[in-house]
Amino acid sequence: MRKVGNPGVIFFFAAVAAAGMVPAHAGTPDTTDSSWFLTRTQALYDALVPGDKAIWRRTLSNDCIISDEDGHVYDKAGFLDTLSGLPKGFTGLIKIRHLTARVFGNAAVVHYWIDEHEDALGDKLHTIYVETDTYRQEGDTWRMLAAQSHGRTSGPEAGRGGRKWLARLGGQLPLGPRAWAPLSCLLAERIAVLGERH
Repeated sequence: MRKVGNPGVIFFFAAVAAAGMVPAHAGTPDTTDSSWFLTRTQALYDALVPGDKAIWRRTLSNDCIISDEDGHVYDKAGFLDTLSGLPKGFTGLIKIRHLTARVFGNAAVVHYWIDEHEDALGDKLHTIYVETDTYRQEGDTWRMLAAQSHGRTSGPEAGRGGRKWLARLGGQLPLGPRAWAPLSCLLAERIAVLGERH
């Protein structure tokens, strides 16, 4: 999404600085046990389908910053307002994969894939996102201080859907290095992809 420096590293250290945590004195990060973060992260995403805000309210720090895959930025209250569950006719399942955690004293960085499967009125959708969260210890538990999510890939394999969904798409579709094509949706049943090499 953003190509200035390394946004993940910049985002983490900005969040750490804002929280008053200084990881430089913490030495080598502890990577031995990520089970708490895996269990909590899976529980957070399990709560999205029914729109259960309770676990999110307990996990998010009061001064957190959440950036979603569409570039929207929320504070705690704003993010909780977005959690309304799936609408009628939609079902879904989210599996957390490839989670790693790095603990630096009272700060932690958690990175994982969000493997999302959704049935939207009969259309099967599959999307994979990558997220990095920053936690800090508050009392006897971890609270999420920041989160940033983005799509894993930019091609059609990143979000597969049925014809109804494809008929609503427009814009640019990357076909490979230096190759772009306008995605033209003519009819729900007919989709033309026109390639143009640069």
